[in-house]
Amino acid sequence: MQGERMDSTPSEGGEGAEQAAPPAQASAVAFTPLYAPRRHQDVVRRHAVLVPLMGPGGDDPKILDQVGRLIAQRRARLYALADAGLPEISGGERQGRRLRFALNCKPSFVVTKEQTACCNLAFCPFCWARWVYEVWVNIEHAFFADAPPGATSPQDLIYRSATQRVHVSFTPDHGGGVADGLAAYALRRTKIRNRRGAEFGLRCPGVVGGFEMLHVNPGDDGRWAVNIRQVLMATPGAPDPAPVPAKDYRYERTQRPGRLAVRDAVALANRYPTFLMRGEPAVAVRYLAARRRRQISAMTGGFRNKAAGPPDNAP
Repeated sequence: MQGERMDSTPSEGGEGAEQAAPPAQASAVAFTPLYAPRRHQDVVRRHAVLVPLMGPGGDDPKILDQVGRLIAQRRARLYALADAGLPEISGGERQGRRLRFALNCKPSFVVTKEQTACCNLAFCPFCWARWVYEVWVNIEHAFFADAPPGATSPQDLIYRSATQRVHVSFTPDHGGGVADGLAAYALRRTKIRNRRGAEFGLRCPGVVGGFEMLHVNPGDDGRWAVNIRQVLMATPGAPDPAPVPAKDYRYERTQRPGRLAVRDAVALANRYPTFLMRGEPAVAVRYLAARRRRQISAMTGGFRNKAAGPPDNAP
């Protein structure tokens, strides 16, 4: 599965947010979107990424138009991030080749006439959407592996979230250097999220599968706003996990959920942080540096152990 990801309620973006077009490149593929598939695995990707960036969808012409505009905006963002010093695409001939390669990352959300490879850059909304699909198929399989076709899940679905503020100031790291406070926070979550009895942990009584995502946005107070988002699978008789002392703590429990409920919970947990495309490039580059080589998402229990492949009756 593609590496770690972060997300939080987007504060920028939307259908009207446009960027200047990038310099003309002869190597850029003129993609031809043909149609928008509408299976669960397609919708979860659109809800997690395309809707936050481009607004609500609709019929095929509207979605095709949204994707076409996002292709142009993403290419402009590549140049902006390179100018801001994103190391993968800035600093030398090798990075320049990767930048040119990344211009033609295969679009998500629609079927295109052209076939290209994926860029695998952490900010890329198309690659983010492909990663969301991989998360969804694991969780979907775990919830419905033992359910007859068309039936609801025998387990309970729990969605919960809460925000914590993290200082941007640098702190010492284990290598003798310094790290952004966000990197240190992500490392702490890696150590405690799977401990039994830990506050806001994944291993609660009766929870047989857990997924956590750190959804991050730059806060108005100069700190990172880290919204911890969890999707849990619990046995029907399991007690509710202990609440978290946070003003925005959100908790929803759905008994015998259908596929729509599971799909929407996964999309919400993995919502694309729009500042990566819309915010100051320097802030995006700093965020990407802080999360580099940090595990900001995790799966436990049945979400890992039952996820060898999609169920036979997957839509």
